[in-house]
Amino acid sequence: MEFVIIAYQFLVPFLFLSLLLTPKKYFYLIYRFIAVCNGTLFFNSVWVVYQLYTLYKWSKSNGLVGSDVYSKPSFYEVLFAIKVILPFMFLSARARAGKILTLFMIVIFWYFWFISSNGIFIWDITLILIQMLSYISLFIALYALFWLTKKMPDMAFPDSCIQ
Repeated sequence: MEFVIIAYQFLVPFLFLSLLLTPKKYFYLIYRFIAVCNGTLFFNSVWVVYQLYTLYKWSKSNGLVGSDVYSKPSFYEVLFAIKVILPFMFLSARARAGKILTLFMIVIFWYFWFISSNGIFIWDITLILIQMLSYISLFIALYALFWLTKKMPDMAFPDSCIQ
């Protein structure tokens, strides 16, 4: 699931740039792809919340739970909370089709990427291939789910996309 954010921060800007180059009659496809990319962030957030919960259970079982003293959260902790909580808004079909929230998420992910890794990815090539295949599977499954339930932006809100 780590690859979801990497794919998001490269695929969604490419999709926004492709809006400039494609004819208007194909805009609905690009908006569908953006909505599906936003939907993948929800699953990434669920995975991160699960990882934090298992970390909390592990630290509690080992007696490593923090003290009761309240400390003011740092800027990075607030950004991490936004990064985890905000994708839950993409459960709404209107938010999935929104450009402002999508651009905000792109800015947050790029900012985290430059802070944490100085813009460098070091991955094993087989790990990248496996992660790409799992992301493609998730993308196809979400596209099919949104299409079958008529939750695509052009189906749910015809006025949100230029047809």
